[in-house]
Amino acid sequence: MIDSDAKMTTLYAAAVQHFEAGQLSAAEALLHELNEHGFRADASKLLARLLWLQSRRDEFDALCRELLGQEALHFMGIELLRQSGQLDEALRSLANLPVTARKELRFFLSAAWIYIEQGDAERAYDCAHPAFQADQSDATSDAYITSLLMTGRYQLAEKQVTALASHEVGHCRWQAYQSILQRLLVKGADGIQRQLISAAKLPEPYHYGSVSSLNIALRQSVDALQLFQQRPLDQSLEQGTQTAANLVASEDPALREFLALASRTVSAYGQTAAPQGHDGLAHVSDQIAINECWSVRLEGGRHRPHFHPEGVVSGTYYLSVPPVDNKGSIYFGVPPFAIPDPLEPLAEVTPEEGLLILFPSYFFHGTRVAALGYRRETLAFDAS
Repeated sequence: MIDSDAKMTTLYAAAVQHFEAGQLSAAEALLHELNEHGFRADASKLLARLLWLQSRRDEFDALCRELLGQEALHFMGIELLRQSGQLDEALRSLANLPVTARKELRFFLSAAWIYIEQGDAERAYDCAHPAFQADQSDATSDAYITSLLMTGRYQLAEKQVTALASHEVGHCRWQAYQSILQRLLVKGADGIQRQLISAAKLPEPYHYGSVSSLNIALRQSVDALQLFQQRPLDQSLEQGTQTAANLVASEDPALREFLALASRTVSAYGQTAAPQGHDGLAHVSDQIAINECWSVRLEGGRHRPHFHPEGVVSGTYYLSVPPVDNKGSIYFGVPPFAIPDPLEPLAEVTPEEGLLILFPSYFFHGTRVAALGYRRETLAFDAS
């Protein structure tokens, strides 16, 4: 049994490698083989992602139905329905679960996130509250804090976030909520936070003569890596596509040049932001480095507000922007859900080709809708 499990784990790792390398047929063949041998959870999740990104909607929906019919995987099927925007179908599927499943923590957590996305604040709270009482993991705590903010229970949210942050110092998730609560409850917080947003032109490249020449090379590099037909599941992107592999590992000379220039800028940013004493950046290391990078292409789409839970400092660099008014400006400090006291953006920046924006990874940030018929392409990254 151990040898069989080890083999399945090895095959799954190979499927992930094929997927990230753009060898989608090879990845899919391995995932089907894994499912046939009972290695269902991880393999089915990646297979669903692959089908979705290729716009194979009928096959994606069929896989969701198959997962809903299996006791061990029905919550995964419901989560995939939620991630794909089929919220009503996800709720119906929850209601059709066996009575025993409707008493599980996962039932309340799934329902909470569906209601959050539907904007039903009180129902979200009614589901998230008992889930949080039973379990304070990131997922349940996240849903509970969100429901508190949506229902205007700001003081209670602050109390809970402070307690969670004290157990996980530097945890980006709690810093994200603290930044929103500071704006709601602390006079002058906006000015302090606004100072942590940096926008400047990329330094002149070493080998490409000009930023414009580097951008031409970068656009050619990422063109070959844009393999999918639609947005990733359960991410902020709407009407756009994203590369699969971590570009930090790329040997492409233009990407290597960009990462070197951006890293130099991140280091300088860290040294100026940290002394300001802001909790989220107070311990930025001299050795901070970009560890994750990807490319995003919008054509008439946008990013819903989100933060980057894996980073300390995040950045976005503009390779191309629409040559019209609605360039898809980026804005900061607004959560992705409605609250009784709406916040105006801390700042809003209009994209320009060659512009590099840096900010704390815990800052909520989103974009306006970019002009349809034009390409808005960025390189985004996290550093820690």
